[in-house]
Amino acid sequence: MIMNWQKIILNAVVGSSLILMFCCSGSKQVVLQEETKEVNYIPYYLKVYEADSLYLTGNHGRSFEILDSLFKDYEPLNQLGIYEMQTYVKTAFLTGHYDVIKPTFKTLIDTWGYDPSYIEYDSIMFNAWHEKGLRDDEIVVWQENYKEKINWTLRDTLIAMHKADQLYRGKDRDKEIKREDSVDLVHIDLLKYIFKKYGYPSFKLVGSPTYKEKIDLGGIFNHISDNIDENDYEYFRNELLKFLKQGIPVQHQITMMVDKREYDRQRKTVYGIFGIHESFGDRVVKFDTIEINKNRKLIGLSSIQYEQFKENIFNSMFNQ
Repeated sequence: MIMNWQKIILNAVVGSSLILMFCCSGSKQVVLQEETKEVNYIPYYLKVYEADSLYLTGNHGRSFEILDSLFKDYEPLNQLGIYEMQTYVKTAFLTGHYDVIKPTFKTLIDTWGYDPSYIEYDSIMFNAWHEKGLRDDEIVVWQENYKEKINWTLRDTLIAMHKADQLYRGKDRDKEIKREDSVDLVHIDLLKYIFKKYGYPSFKLVGSPTYKEKIDLGGIFNHISDNIDENDYEYFRNELLKFLKQGIPVQHQITMMVDKREYDRQRKTVYGIFGIHESFGDRVVKFDTIEINKNRKLIGLSSIQYEQFKENIFNSMFNQ
């Protein structure tokens, strides 16, 4: 039986607030589908990893060339954890391509919600910012543009879903497992409703997942894998793959749902999410690096070796 607070969330979303949102934005969605149906972002994701690795190893010129060429063919993304547009700004500054810095900062702020205060923690971004002398009044306009683009009703729904997802986890699992399951079942219905009415709630639509309050759809897809039936599993997997090709980087959501499902069934993981360190929890995970790298490449995800390389880079930085 679904608890009262869960019914409130479901009724509020399905019954009123989201219906208004979908009615107001339906025409935009048609245009989006028409514009993106032929686009395949898989090569984009892979080239971004190449540019990122070159930047991390000091080849700033080649990293800039790859991103500059890529952004001419694709609308640039700024993927969580990769931040290719920020790498573009930094390589542009380091190689003297100052003309692209200001327009890239503008896109970072008014499309991706980049917080200018972050430059205080990155000396290269700081220097690039001051090289172009960006004005406070410009920044305010860009920030307001960003806020106006966010669908706050849907964002609030996703925040509520994240809070509900975490409500009973980390406690006494034997006592709370039924409550966890009931939350997951509600979330399956909510996600299907959102997908069918609008598509994927991307960062452009609902804002950054770390903006003010947290959104974590990767965690939700991980958890619903325990309660999802075969038809819904195939539905979500196919929809996520479609969104991925359209330029919505949902690799994390795909890998969390698929690998958790395989892990729970005592089968080999597909993408290596639970196998990078050879074990997870209380058992060793079956792991085939070559096979997993092939699977990861198909969804525009970096190799296991790259993940380990980047982890070592950051570990060495923080241990100095």
